[in-house]
Amino acid sequence: MHIGALEAAVVGTPVRLFTNITADCRPIATPVRKYSKADKTFISHEVKRLQSEGLIEPSTSPWRAQPLVVAQKNHRKRMVIDYSRTINRFTQLDAYPLPRMQDVVQNVAQYNVYSTLDLKSAYHQLELPAEDRWYTAFQADGRLWQWKKIPFG
Repeated sequence: MHIGALEAAVVGTPVRLFTNITADCRPIATPVRKYSKADKTFISHEVKRLQSEGLIEPSTSPWRAQPLVVAQKNHRKRMVIDYSRTINRFTQLDAYPLPRMQDVVQNVAQYNVYSTLDLKSAYHQLELPAEDRWYTAFQADGRLWQWKKIPFG
């Protein structure tokens, strides 16, 4: 996401994630993965948490990605959705130019007061437009779900 999209999100305009879709885009439903009992339990709890927090909703999308359970450096588990075999195949990269880090540091160095803002699950703070939600469909805990907020990554 580039700065313009972030600025739009801050003022309340939902961020369009899927504006750079290739012409050959078509729904893909990936096959169900096998999970260990521990991973199934973890996914089930995550889905319940995400739904209770208003981050996901039931879906009837023709798209279907699969979740993965990954261990972070601190050994905590995290559920991620593997979009590499679904919508990411049809999403063109945004070549928005990034500023040079040295220029950013020089620009910031002129100020005397600094502030930071750390949002918990920052992507989940941004609304996903209803017309884009079906691209984010994933199967978990025996149902099909889609994101209401921007998923991580």
